[in-house]
Amino acid sequence: MAGTDVDGANLLLSPPAQLRGSFRAEPVAKLSFGALNLWFQPEDTTHMSGAGASVKADGSFVVDNLYEGTYRLHVGGFPEEYYVKSARLGGTDVLESGLNISQGQPPGQLEVALS
Repeated sequence: MAGTDVDGANLLLSPPAQLRGSFRAEPVAKLSFGALNLWFQPEDTTHMSGAGASVKADGSFVVDNLYEGTYRLHVGGFPEEYYVKSARLGGTDVLESGLNISQGQPPGQLEVALS
């Protein structure tokens, strides 16, 4: 906005969203959920930063500070014989479409399956 008169301009900021979710695995015996981590990388890296979280021993996680936009999910810390089978938020396949945060709130809990 350099060189622009900003008197009377309104700046509307949305608060960051908090996303809750959980992991499940098939088979569970070899997997330590506490070793997992996840990261959301914004598709538009010029305007927002990513957010990540550690995973608790029960497979649950909380991601803070997700701002409006679309993010790609990255998961790490699982043994090489596992892969991310699915990641669903409500009826949306997050692996296909990305995680879309709009109006400061995600639509439900993220369920990530490893196999």
